[in-house]
Amino acid sequence: MPTAILYALLFLFAPFIGFGQEYMQWPLKTTKLTGNYGELRPNHFHAGLDFPGETEINQPIFAVKSGYVSRIKVSPYGYGKVIYITHYDGKLSVYAHQSRFNDSLNNYVKREQMRQLSYEVELFPSKNELPIKEGELVGYMGNTGGSTGPHLHFEIRDEITEIPLNPLLIYKLIDTIKPVCNAVAFFDVSDSLSSSLIKYIKVKAKKDSLHGVTDTILLNSSIIGLGFSGYDKEQTDGNSNNIYEAKLYVDSLIVYHHQLNYLPFDLANYINEFSIEINKQKFQKCFSPEIYPGYLYKFIANKGRIELKDTLYHFVKFEFNDEYGSTNELKLYIKATHVKPYKKTDVTAHNFLSCRKPYLYSTTNFTIELAPKSVYNSGVINIIDNYVKEKGITISMPNTSMRFPGLFKFKITQNISDNSSKLIVKNNHSVLIPKINGVYGECNFKSFGTIEILTDTIAPKIKTAVPIKKLKKIIHSAGSISFIVTDNLSGIGKYNLYVNDKWVISEYDAKSNLITYSFPEETPEGELVFLLVVRDKVENTSTYKLSLLR
Repeated sequence: MPTAILYALLFLFAPFIGFGQEYMQWPLKTTKLTGNYGELRPNHFHAGLDFPGETEINQPIFAVKSGYVSRIKVSPYGYGKVIYITHYDGKLSVYAHQSRFNDSLNNYVKREQMRQLSYEVELFPSKNELPIKEGELVGYMGNTGGSTGPHLHFEIRDEITEIPLNPLLIYKLIDTIKPVCNAVAFFDVSDSLSSSLIKYIKVKAKKDSLHGVTDTILLNSSIIGLGFSGYDKEQTDGNSNNIYEAKLYVDSLIVYHHQLNYLPFDLANYINEFSIEINKQKFQKCFSPEIYPGYLYKFIANKGRIELKDTLYHFVKFEFNDEYGSTNELKLYIKATHVKPYKKTDVTAHNFLSCRKPYLYSTTNFTIELAPKSVYNSGVINIIDNYVKEKGITISMPNTSMRFPGLFKFKITQNISDNSSKLIVKNNHSVLIPKINGVYGECNFKSFGTIEILTDTIAPKIKTAVPIKKLKKIIHSAGSISFIVTDNLSGIGKYNLYVNDKWVISEYDAKSNLITYSFPEETPEGELVFLLVVRDKVENTSTYKLSLLR
């Protein structure tokens, strides 16, 4: 075969070529990405690839490899309508935020929803129930769950651990675009418990290479950590996604190296230690706290802290790589204006918390418990007790974040005991339902900040999405009817919709506060009586009845 024809065929079928012996077809007809693996998202690393829905909202989604559907979940939160396919090579593929599944899966789910009398279901079919062939239609792109716009969120996981893998190490894209660094930050890390920003400099790309606005950086600390802000594109007109790999050298010796792959969900919040926002720009730190996940770093010397022993010039080089070998480098010189030692830490202070030891704070009214390694760094913890006056407390630990949840246990005092079944605990923006054990309540909290004990006695509110006068005029031709449901504190818990006294499947979209019932083809003409019953998470209940002629 002539060489020119061979290269043409390779280019044509490049989206279906995997590395090594691995092979998976793409889940969509497009290979354009709006999000890649390891992107810096609020409170987590992005666990897969995002494909846009800009050309067609209901784009068909295809199985990337043969296997069987091992899990299906339908939820108003998170991944919305999502299926999980187990393959025969030790991998699992995930297809999230779908508008609807294929007919076979849709019928399977509807039967279970009718059986359980619940829109929200999680199902685990057996190995032989729902086999899927490579390239088979599995569903359609949508905007369900926590999605902020129509797209497909796609993951590949290890079947046993369910840890997400970087799909771009399996799929082969035509990608010759080098990663770009647009800024470098310098931190004083002489205090082993915290870091402070010294300065940051802009970086410019010139003729396919990187250059700082100045190539010599003077620093007022000799114990420093570095960070960078940057992006990578798979296509020239593509989205600015995250950089897969970064290496840092000082005087030609490597001091830091990370790759974004094999990032488990249970430590996704490490993003809050791994990155920092400076003037609305996210920087990835090339140094770590005391407790850190080793899987992320290929190499990290002295936790990434660079100790300059003199005031001479030192050569610094960043190397940025994508999954396909495109490389970019940034070279600088740094110089400490003076040499100073590490700052000594008073570990005997009464409010010092060692991240490697258990922590207990106890008063007459409440206790706070943290297990060893619940926070990423040791440091001073401050607890402001407003329990008696405001039924709340504030916890602050400025230079670290929580790794695992802590336990908040509180005494149910006389003035709240009458409504103990209606108690909620608000932890910043999260609402928690405490477990009541006699005169005490307890729950796990996930972040420092405020913890408040509140009473929720107000039932949810319900109204039609379209004013009733207008609804009566259009109901005969409408394909669906929607209700707006809101709650003041604990949030929507369960709901049931009945049409002419019969329970029906209706979809709840939490982000838009909508419960929608789509009329099936067999919907009879005449009077339709709707009864919607909505409960919040502490069982406050509202009912809404509406009669319409169709």
